[in-house]
Amino acid sequence: RLNLQDDFVHLGRFHLTLLRYVLIYFSSGFKRALTNRVARSLEHGGLLVLGAAETLGEDSGPFHAERVGRSYFNRLDKHELKP
Repeated sequence: RLNLQDDFVHLGRFHLTLLRYVLIYFSSGFKRALTNRVARSLEHGGLLVLGAAETLGEDSGPFHAERVGRSYFNRLDKHELKP
């Protein structure tokens, strides 16, 4: 069981995290905190995948949106990651 409010770095490092249709239920402050926690658990260049109707918006933090075909992904740039 995992609570998204808790840190989950102890689970290890990942190349891909799926948060499809999760962020739409939370406030902007919680979204920012959650995506920062996800960023700390991703390998450099790792991907965050959101639902089709979700975006990180202007406050994308250390992620950069990439389009592949008709799909969008958010790729982590560790150089942009803040502690």
